[in-house]
Amino acid sequence: MQHPILKALSQVIFQAVVDLSAVTLGRAGQPVSVEGALDGWLNINGPGDYNIVHSHPNATWSGVYYIDVGSQDDRRPHSGDIEFTDPRGTVDHLEAPVVAHGGNRRIKPADAMMILFPGYLTHFVHPYTGVGERITLAFNVQIRSVK
Repeated sequence: MQHPILKALSQVIFQAVVDLSAVTLGRAGQPVSVEGALDGWLNINGPGDYNIVHSHPNATWSGVYYIDVGSQDDRRPHSGDIEFTDPRGTVDHLEAPVVAHGGNRRIKPADAMMILFPGYLTHFVHPYTGVGERITLAFNVQIRSVK
């Protein structure tokens, strides 16, 4: 039996996936039916913990829900931040000036924040240097069909 909190959170996640899928298909505000599978896992990170650069193979959408971000270490402003890497690969070889799109994006998480992103997008988490534990729910959604 699924805990009521996890059931409610999975419904919020799946609705966000439906809405994001509609936007990416150019059907924002229109009814969209999505069939797929959702799986997730808890991460409990203490001081010094981090995640190396990775992606989520076989996931249409991936995400993280921040249950408790722990305390902030003011001496380390990027402590526990999630950073998404530029998917354009060797774009840094261009001699053109920086353009408004692309580049890495770093996000400072907050309690009850949810971030959704394409499963192929590589990302990492900076070392957490605060006090206490950081608790997150990471998840993948594999979409089978959209109508």
